[in-house]
Amino acid sequence: MEFYIMRSSSDPKEIGVSNGIMQAEILRSGFLNPSKYDDLMANLGSNLYWNHVDKIRSMVFDVQYAKLLPDAIRTDFLQFGPALISCPFLISTSAKNLLMQFNLSGLSLWPATVAKGRERFDYFLAYLSHVPDESIDFGKSVFFTGGMFLPKNFLKFSDANEKRQFVSKNYDLGYHSIYSGKGFDSSLDLFELSNAEVLVSSRLKNALEKAQLSGVHFLPAFGEEGEWLKLYC
Repeated sequence: MEFYIMRSSSDPKEIGVSNGIMQAEILRSGFLNPSKYDDLMANLGSNLYWNHVDKIRSMVFDVQYAKLLPDAIRTDFLQFGPALISCPFLISTSAKNLLMQFNLSGLSLWPATVAKGRERFDYFLAYLSHVPDESIDFGKSVFFTGGMFLPKNFLKFSDANEKRQFVSKNYDLGYHSIYSGKGFDSSLDLFELSNAEVLVSSRLKNALEKAQLSGVHFLPAFGEEGEWLKLYC
C-alpha cells in the first residue's frame, strides 16, 4: 500500500484567500452559548490540552459559529482559526460521509456551523489523535533536524522513549524514512503521525479526488518523489 501526505490547500484560486492560514474564523460573539466557545478554546486551544490529552476523544465540543472570511471559498476541507491542537480542518458533510467508508485511526468529529452572511452550513471539526510512536520500527527509521536553508542532520533513536526525550528539547525534528513496526495496522486509510503529518492511503486519496472534494492536496510519501517523508509498511 502506498501512502500520501494530505495537507490543506494554500492556493488562493482554490481557497479564495491568500493568507495561507484560514478561510473561516471561530468567533465567540456568534455562539448561542459562549461557554461552549470558552470550553473549546480551553481544552483544544491552550496548553491545558496537555493536562488531559488522553481524555479529549471522550469530550464533546460544539463549534457553533465559524465565520467565512471575505472572499474565502467554502471548501470541503476548510482551514480555520484560531488554531486548535490536533484539529487540522473543518470538514463538510460530503467529506464526512466519504471518510466514514474507510478505515480511520483516531478520528473524532464534532458538529460545527460555518456562516456566510445569513447562510449556515453544516460542518464537522476533525480531531486526530496520532498513532503511537511505539508502532514505529526504530531500528530502521531515520529522522533529521535542519532542512530548508540548513543542512540536514540525520538521526536514529533506539526506541520511542528516546525520541520523546529528544523532542521535548528539540522541536524541529523531521521524519525522513519511517518504517512501521509490528503494532502498526497497515490497512489504515487515514492516520496521523506524531509530527502532525496526516497520511492517507492511495485508495482514500483516489476516492477523495474522484468525488472532487476540495481544500486538500497530496504529496507522495514513497519513492524518489517522497522528499517530505517516506513511509514503509
